[in-house]
Amino acid sequence: MDKKQSEIWQKEYMKHQERLLELKSAYMLDCKDVRGDMSDVLDRAKDAGIPKYAIRKAAKIMELEARIKDLKEGGEPEENETLEQHMHALGMLADTPLGRAATEKKAKGMPGASAAASSH
Repeated sequence: MDKKQSEIWQKEYMKHQERLLELKSAYMLDCKDVRGDMSDVLDRAKDAGIPKYAIRKAAKIMELEARIKDLKEGGEPEENETLEQHMHALGMLADTPLGRAATEKKAKGMPGASAAASSH
């Protein structure tokens, strides 16, 4: 192994590694600022009578619902159809038109409401 070549490659690699560390540091500072802003919002909401946990949980639920929507709608039409069939086979009907109708029927106490209304 050629010492000169090794030094050249090592030096080049270290240059990129240093740049990466600079970027990470800048990113972490930006994140710290955003976390501070979020904390300020939570404090002001608390002063207005809204518990911090309620805002955090609602935000998490909204994020998860958006991810679920993206997962359900993000594929190709035939993939989505296959997913719908699979969910139906698993009894996960609450998010389908049929499932919503069954849930409404069960909530109204109508006879013949399927057990699928309680799935999912």
